[in-house]
Amino acid sequence: MEPPCIFDLFTACVRIGHDAILSDKQCLTDPQFVTIGDHVRFNMGACIQCHTFEQRFFKVAPAITHHSSVLMSASLVFPGSTLDGRNRLLALTLVLKNDRLPYNTHCSGVLAQKLQ
Repeated sequence: MEPPCIFDLFTACVRIGHDAILSDKQCLTDPQFVTIGDHVRFNMGACIQCHTFEQRFFKVAPAITHHSSVLMSASLVFPGSTLDGRNRLLALTLVLKNDRLPYNTHCSGVLAQKLQ
């Protein structure tokens, strides 16, 4: 098994911090609009998508994931979203368009809800 090729992502203009682990190249559908901080982890199936089709228009917005965030299996982050750091998205969590998750939060579910 070959190590993941981070070089391809850098040539696609993605901004990735130090010690970030991505499950595969397909986890970033629009790498040129993604910013990933230091020590971020993507589990299998986690995805950041920076485009939508709304009323037959193609819309794009950047998505930012700050340091030490973890996206667990099948988590999905939509365009314009910001994870402010030390966020943990549990499996099957959906972060909607233009959402902002505060620093050091754990979220779960469709329409990401903060866990107590």
